[in-house]
Amino acid sequence: NYGFRQSQSSVTNVNADGWHVFPNPATNWITVQNASGAIAATDYHILDITGREILHGSLDNSATNIDVSMLSAGAYVIKMNKGDNADGEMLFVKN
Repeated sequence: NYGFRQSQSSVTNVNADGWHVFPNPATNWITVQNASGAIAATDYHILDITGREILHGSLDNSATNIDVSMLSAGAYVIKMNKGDNADGEMLFVKN
């Protein structure tokens, strides 16, 4: 007796401490947004699944687009830091 399991083809919009990343999965761009709009002095770091930093930069307003077109298909973590303090961490998928 065999059964089938339905799989999900997308990742739910992930949220950590008011942070959102979309679309997820992504093709060329992700948008990083904070519900509070307070992202002054916030840096981002994109890591592959081994923990190696692939991209980094600064967020400049309440919704920032990040070019991820050069990333290989796979799962990535984006971390946000305000100064020395971690402010959010989310998983996203690159198609």
